Amino acid sequence: MHYYGRGLFYQENERNYDLAVQDYTNAVQLNPKAAKAHYALGYIHYQYLKVYSQAIVHFNDAINADPNWPEAYFNRGLTFETMGNVAAAQADYEKALKLNPNYKNAEVALARVRL
Repeated sequence: MHYYGRGLFYQENERNYDLAVQDYTNAVQLNPKAAKAHYALGYIHYQYLKVYSQAIVHFNDAINADPNWPEAYFNRGLTFETMGNVAAAQADYEKALKLNPNYKNAEVALARVRL
């Protein structure tokens, strides 16, 4: 069973976040370095479930699995910003831009929070 693919289907087509979380969780249990599944869990917890502390955990896991993924830093930054941790958000936006200097969303976000 390809848990990540089914989870993505539940997330994008069915808008069934509980089933998506279940499948993504199964994916990371089978492969703890499954960066995409960790990222997807973070995204769901941030965007839809509004469980920000759990989103941070999942984005951390995605970054640990793939430390060169600018979107993981960007979305962790968004989560930190939402939680009021502007310094951590700024650091993540800067890291996303270091990894991808053309990342416009990170550039805009960094300008918004720059201390």
